[in-house]
Amino acid sequence: FIDINDTFSDNCSTATECVGLTCQNIGEGYGGLALDKRMVGIILACYIIFYGQIQSWTPQLVTGPMNGHDKDHPPNKNTELIWCALLIMPTTFLFIMARWSGPFDAHDQDQGAMIATVVCSLVWFAFVFAVNSSIHSYLVVKYAEGNKAAQSVGFYYMSNATGRLIGTVTSGAVYSYSSDNKSHAISYCMLLGSVSCLIAFALTIPLKDEKAAVSCLGFGCCKAEDDPEAVNEPVDFNEERLAVEANPEEGK
Repeated sequence: FIDINDTFSDNCSTATECVGLTCQNIGEGYGGLALDKRMVGIILACYIIFYGQIQSWTPQLVTGPMNGHDKDHPPNKNTELIWCALLIMPTTFLFIMARWSGPFDAHDQDQGAMIATVVCSLVWFAFVFAVNSSIHSYLVVKYAEGNKAAQSVGFYYMSNATGRLIGTVTSGAVYSYSSDNKSHAISYCMLLGSVSCLIAFALTIPLKDEKAAVSCLGFGCCKAEDDPEAVNEPVDFNEERLAVEANPEEGK
Protein backbone atom coordinates (compact mmCIF):
# COMPACT_ATOMS: atom_id res chain seq x y z
CA PHE A 1 0.00 0.00 0.00
CA ILE A 2 1.08 3.60 -0.71
CA ASP A 3 0.67 6.13 2.08
CA ILE A 4 -1.04 9.10 0.41
CA ASN A 5 0.43 11.42 3.06
CA ASP A 6 3.98 10.36 2.16
CA THR A 7 3.24 10.94 -1.53
CA PHE A 8 1.71 14.35 -0.90
CA SER A 9 4.53 15.46 1.41
CA ASP A 10 6.96 15.32 -1.53
CA ASN A 11 5.12 18.32 -3.01
CA CYS A 12 5.47 20.46 0.13
CA SER A 13 7.95 23.30 -0.18
CA THR A 14 10.84 24.22 2.10
CA ALA A 15 9.91 25.15 5.70
CA THR A 16 6.55 23.38 5.40
CA GLU A 17 5.40 20.02 6.62
CA CYS A 18 2.59 17.80 5.47
CA VAL A 19 -0.43 17.88 7.78
CA GLY A 20 -3.24 15.72 6.43
CA LEU A 21 -3.50 16.76 2.79
CA THR A 22 -2.18 20.32 3.19
CA CYS A 23 1.31 21.82 3.28
CA GLN A 24 1.36 23.68 6.58
CA ASN A 25 4.10 26.18 7.39
CA ILE A 26 6.20 25.75 10.49
CA GLY A 27 5.05 29.31 11.32
CA GLU A 28 1.43 28.14 11.08
CA GLY A 29 0.79 29.56 7.61
CA TYR A 30 -0.09 27.51 4.54
CA GLY A 31 1.86 26.72 1.36
CA GLY A 32 3.18 29.55 -0.81
CA LEU A 33 6.56 30.96 0.25
CA ALA A 34 6.33 29.35 3.70
CA LEU A 35 6.52 32.72 5.47
CA ASP A 36 5.59 33.05 9.10
CA LYS A 37 2.20 34.68 9.67
CA ARG A 38 3.82 37.55 11.56
CA MET A 39 6.15 38.25 8.65
CA VAL A 40 3.19 38.30 6.24
CA GLY A 41 1.46 40.80 8.53
CA ILE A 42 4.56 43.02 8.66
CA ILE A 43 4.85 43.03 4.86
CA LEU A 44 1.17 43.94 4.46
CA ALA A 45 1.44 46.72 7.07
CA CYS A 46 4.52 48.18 5.36
CA TYR A 47 2.74 47.99 1.99
CA ILE A 48 -0.26 49.94 3.31
CA ILE A 49 1.90 52.61 5.00
CA PHE A 50 4.10 53.03 1.91
CA TYR A 51 1.06 53.19 -0.38
CA GLY A 52 -0.62 55.85 1.75
CA GLN A 53 2.50 58.01 1.95
CA ILE A 54 3.11 57.93 -1.79
CA GLN A 55 -0.53 58.79 -2.42
CA SER A 56 -0.28 61.88 -0.19
CA TRP A 57 3.04 62.96 -1.75
CA THR A 58 1.92 62.53 -5.38
CA PRO A 59 1.04 66.22 -6.09
CA GLN A 60 4.41 67.44 -4.81
CA LEU A 61 6.69 64.67 -6.07
CA VAL A 62 5.03 63.35 -9.23
CA THR A 63 2.21 65.24 -10.94
CA GLY A 64 3.64 68.67 -10.08
CA PRO A 65 7.05 68.08 -11.68
CA MET A 66 5.40 66.37 -14.67
CA ASN A 67 3.59 69.57 -15.64
CA GLY A 68 6.41 71.90 -14.64
CA HIS A 69 4.42 72.98 -11.56
CA ASP A 70 2.14 74.85 -13.96
CA LYS A 71 -1.20 75.35 -12.20
CA ASP A 72 -2.85 76.08 -15.56
CA HIS A 73 -2.11 72.53 -16.70
CA PRO A 74 -3.14 70.15 -13.89
CA PRO A 75 -3.42 66.37 -14.40
CA ASN A 76 -5.87 65.25 -17.06
CA LYS A 77 -6.65 62.03 -18.90
CA ASN A 78 -3.22 62.08 -20.58
CA THR A 79 -1.57 61.99 -17.15
CA GLU A 80 -3.72 59.02 -16.20
CA LEU A 81 -2.96 57.21 -19.46
CA ILE A 82 0.76 57.49 -18.77
CA TRP A 83 0.50 56.13 -15.23
CA CYS A 84 -2.01 53.46 -16.20
CA ALA A 85 0.45 52.22 -18.82
CA LEU A 86 3.21 52.20 -16.19
CA LEU A 87 0.97 50.15 -13.89
CA ILE A 88 0.97 47.30 -16.41
CA MET A 89 4.74 46.86 -16.02
CA PRO A 90 5.12 45.44 -12.45
CA THR A 91 2.31 42.90 -12.86
CA THR A 92 3.64 41.79 -16.25
CA PHE A 93 7.17 41.52 -14.84
CA LEU A 94 6.00 39.34 -11.95
CA PHE A 95 3.90 37.22 -14.34
CA ILE A 96 7.00 36.50 -16.45
CA MET A 97 9.20 35.83 -13.43
CA ALA A 98 6.72 33.54 -11.67
CA ARG A 99 5.92 31.62 -14.84
CA TRP A 100 9.35 31.10 -16.40
CA SER A 101 12.25 32.21 -14.14
CA GLY A 102 14.57 29.71 -12.46
CA PRO A 103 13.86 30.47 -8.77
CA PHE A 104 10.13 30.03 -9.26
CA ASP A 105 10.48 27.00 -11.50
CA ALA A 106 12.67 25.20 -8.96
CA HIS A 107 10.58 26.15 -5.95
CA ASP A 108 12.81 24.72 -3.23
CA GLN A 109 16.20 25.83 -4.58
CA ASP A 110 16.21 29.61 -4.17
CA GLN A 111 13.41 30.70 -1.90
CA GLY A 112 15.22 33.93 -0.99
CA ALA A 113 15.21 35.02 -4.63
CA MET A 114 11.48 34.32 -4.84
CA ILE A 115 10.72 36.41 -1.76
CA ALA A 116 12.95 39.26 -2.98
CA THR A 117 11.25 39.23 -6.40
CA VAL A 118 7.74 39.30 -4.93
CA VAL A 119 8.52 42.02 -2.35
CA CYS A 120 10.33 44.28 -4.86
CA SER A 121 7.50 43.85 -7.35
CA LEU A 122 4.96 44.75 -4.64
CA VAL A 123 6.90 47.94 -3.79
CA TRP A 124 7.07 48.85 -7.49
CA PHE A 125 3.36 48.19 -7.92
CA ALA A 126 2.42 50.07 -4.72
CA PHE A 127 4.27 53.20 -5.88
CA VAL A 128 2.65 53.33 -9.34
CA PHE A 129 -0.78 52.31 -8.05
CA ALA A 130 -0.69 55.01 -5.35
CA VAL A 131 0.05 57.67 -7.99
CA ASN A 132 -2.83 56.34 -10.10
CA SER A 133 -5.18 56.47 -7.14
CA SER A 134 -4.22 60.07 -6.36
CA ILE A 135 -4.82 61.11 -9.98
CA HIS A 136 -8.18 59.30 -9.97
CA SER A 137 -9.27 61.19 -6.85
CA TYR A 138 -8.43 64.52 -8.48
CA LEU A 139 -10.10 63.71 -11.80
CA VAL A 140 -13.32 62.49 -10.15
CA VAL A 141 -13.76 65.88 -8.46
CA LYS A 142 -12.69 67.70 -11.62
CA TYR A 143 -15.26 65.89 -13.75
CA ALA A 144 -18.07 66.32 -11.21
CA GLU A 145 -20.96 68.47 -12.36
CA GLY A 146 -21.42 71.40 -10.01
CA ASN A 147 -23.39 70.36 -6.94
CA LYS A 148 -23.01 66.65 -7.79
CA ALA A 149 -19.42 66.46 -6.53
CA ALA A 150 -20.36 64.52 -3.39
CA GLN A 151 -22.45 62.09 -5.45
CA SER A 152 -19.63 61.55 -7.96
CA VAL A 153 -17.09 60.94 -5.20
CA GLY A 154 -19.51 58.52 -3.54
CA PHE A 155 -19.93 56.53 -6.75
CA TYR A 156 -16.15 56.55 -7.22
CA TYR A 157 -15.50 54.96 -3.81
CA MET A 158 -18.40 52.54 -4.30
CA SER A 159 -16.97 51.38 -7.64
CA ASN A 160 -13.50 51.29 -6.07
CA ALA A 161 -14.72 48.94 -3.32
CA THR A 162 -16.60 46.81 -5.86
CA GLY A 163 -13.48 46.49 -7.97
CA ARG A 164 -11.42 45.40 -4.98
CA LEU A 165 -14.04 42.80 -4.06
CA ILE A 166 -14.17 41.41 -7.60
CA GLY A 167 -10.38 41.39 -7.77
CA THR A 168 -10.05 39.56 -4.46
CA VAL A 169 -12.61 36.88 -5.34
CA THR A 170 -11.35 36.43 -8.92
CA SER A 171 -7.67 36.26 -8.00
CA GLY A 172 -8.48 33.81 -5.20
CA ALA A 173 -10.32 31.57 -7.63
CA VAL A 174 -7.53 31.81 -10.22
CA TYR A 175 -4.85 31.01 -7.62
CA SER A 176 -6.83 28.08 -6.20
CA TYR A 177 -8.00 26.41 -9.40
CA SER A 178 -5.86 27.51 -12.36
CA SER A 179 -2.87 25.24 -11.68
CA ASP A 180 -1.50 22.74 -9.19
CA ASN A 181 1.85 24.55 -9.50
CA LYS A 182 1.36 27.55 -7.20
CA SER A 183 4.14 29.52 -8.88
CA HIS A 184 2.19 29.24 -12.11
CA ALA A 185 -1.04 30.05 -10.27
CA ILE A 186 0.36 33.33 -8.89
CA SER A 187 1.67 34.17 -12.35
CA TYR A 188 -1.85 33.85 -13.77
CA CYS A 189 -3.09 36.24 -11.06
CA MET A 190 -0.49 38.76 -12.22
CA LEU A 191 -1.54 38.24 -15.84
CA LEU A 192 -5.13 38.94 -14.81
CA GLY A 193 -3.93 42.17 -13.18
CA SER A 194 -2.16 43.23 -16.39
CA VAL A 195 -5.32 42.56 -18.41
CA SER A 196 -7.34 44.66 -15.94
CA CYS A 197 -4.88 47.55 -16.38
CA LEU A 198 -5.22 47.28 -20.16
CA ILE A 199 -9.00 47.47 -19.84
CA ALA A 200 -8.70 50.57 -17.62
CA PHE A 201 -6.33 52.13 -20.17
CA ALA A 202 -8.78 51.48 -23.01
CA LEU A 203 -11.70 52.94 -21.03
CA THR A 204 -9.72 56.11 -20.31
CA ILE A 205 -8.94 56.90 -23.96
CA PRO A 206 -12.47 58.09 -24.95
CA LEU A 207 -12.57 60.72 -22.17
CA LYS A 208 -12.77 64.19 -23.69
CA ASP A 209 -10.32 66.06 -21.51
CA GLU A 210 -7.60 67.73 -23.56
CA LYS A 211 -7.59 71.26 -22.18
CA ALA A 212 -4.88 70.66 -19.59
CA ALA A 213 -2.06 68.24 -20.08
CA VAL A 214 1.25 66.98 -18.77
CA SER A 215 4.30 68.66 -20.20
CA CYS A 216 6.84 65.84 -20.12
CA LEU A 217 8.76 66.79 -16.99
CA GLY A 218 8.40 70.49 -17.71
CA PHE A 219 9.85 70.49 -21.24
CA GLY A 220 6.48 71.21 -22.87
CA CYS A 221 6.76 68.47 -25.50
CA CYS A 222 3.36 66.95 -24.68
CA LYS A 223 1.36 70.02 -23.75
CA ALA A 224 -1.94 70.06 -25.62
CA GLU A 225 -3.61 73.13 -27.01
CA ASP A 226 -6.83 74.35 -25.47
CA ASP A 227 -9.79 72.43 -26.82
CA PRO A 228 -12.89 74.65 -27.04
CA GLU A 229 -15.11 71.57 -27.27
CA ALA A 230 -13.69 69.91 -24.18
CA VAL A 231 -16.23 68.87 -21.59
CA ASN A 232 -15.86 67.92 -17.96
CA GLU A 233 -14.04 71.17 -17.17
CA PRO A 234 -13.27 71.97 -13.52
CA VAL A 235 -15.98 73.83 -11.68
CA ASP A 236 -15.32 77.18 -10.00
CA PHE A 237 -17.47 76.77 -6.88
CA ASN A 238 -16.83 80.34 -5.68
CA GLU A 239 -18.05 81.78 -8.98
CA GLU A 240 -21.13 79.56 -8.85
CA ARG A 241 -21.89 80.64 -5.25
CA LEU A 242 -21.61 84.35 -6.14
CA ALA A 243 -23.97 83.84 -9.08
CA VAL A 244 -26.55 82.21 -6.82
CA GLU A 245 -26.24 85.00 -4.26
CA ALA A 246 -26.76 87.59 -6.97
CA ASN A 247 -29.86 85.85 -8.27
CA PRO A 248 -31.39 83.64 -5.54
CA GLU A 249 -34.45 82.71 -7.61
CA GLU A 250 -32.28 81.27 -10.37
CA GLY A 251 -30.28 79.37 -7.78
CA LYS A 252 -33.44 77.65 -6.61
